[in-house]
Amino acid sequence: MVDNYFSERYGYTNSADKISFYKEHVDRRLINRIWNRFESLVFAHGYNSSEVLKFLLKTWDNFLGKDLAVIRKIWELPSNIIRTESKEETAYNEILQLVKTTLFDTFNNKWYAIYDFIVFFLSNFEDENTKENLRSSLNNVFEEEQVPYRIIDNYVVPLEEEIEIEEINTVFQKIDEEDKFWPVKKQIKKALEHLSRKPNPDYENSIKESISAVEAIARLLTGEKKSLGKLINSLNIHESLKKGFDSLYGWTSDDEGIRHSLYTGEPLSANYEEARYMVVTCSAFINYLIEKYRKGGLCNG
Repeated sequence: MVDNYFSERYGYTNSADKISFYKEHVDRRLINRIWNRFESLVFAHGYNSSEVLKFLLKTWDNFLGKDLAVIRKIWELPSNIIRTESKEETAYNEILQLVKTTLFDTFNNKWYAIYDFIVFFLSNFEDENTKENLRSSLNNVFEEEQVPYRIIDNYVVPLEEEIEIEEINTVFQKIDEEDKFWPVKKQIKKALEHLSRKPNPDYENSIKESISAVEAIARLLTGEKKSLGKLINSLNIHESLKKGFDSLYGWTSDDEGIRHSLYTGEPLSANYEEARYMVVTCSAFINYLIEKYRKGGLCNG
């Protein structure tokens, strides 16, 4: 990658304009670069992989909503012909090209469809190594192309700052299914899912899940099923942190707050900046509590 092209160095192009454009648009260059990663990391030699073939069928059926008979017609050979690897490879390549052409039509018509496809792949493909390699490679492309999204777990999330991404990633890295804090991770995942939903993100529910994740870890740490406003005082942390999260909890829970409005159907006013702030702040606080817990002395009395 060239760090500073002639056009950028002399002001003929503007990085800020590119970031703004990619918030709600994609162009053929970005589509091509994303597909190139799928091509090299997933679909190359896919005719030898039952999982890749299964995913292509699922893409055609579930993601695109197309008639599977079209794929079967390409794949099936006359019964009197002995199937060879070369014939399987030819059929596979035809299917892959058909799926690609149809996907590209969708990507060109709906800017968010390519991000939906990334999420669809990460949610349906089983091989974790392939998913991790693709996730890393696509994040590099997003960084190089100045796309204001990053892939965290199975979601494409609108976060611009690397330190924000690191805080959320740490939650996923620290907690596995055997960990007592697994319910906390699930709620951060839900917060990300609401935040990253395209084209209509759900900021209010994202905020609700973020603060609920903090409440969940406080309950797990103290063994008490109280509200966060009461549990926070049982934690051996700085008074300023207690006051800060008590205030955040109040904002989401009082008569004019997010969670109250969700249940009463009253108008809501949460926006992207608030939802992003909450998921990042709550993730950072969860990381802090886990580290402090593992070192001992987190709970009072």
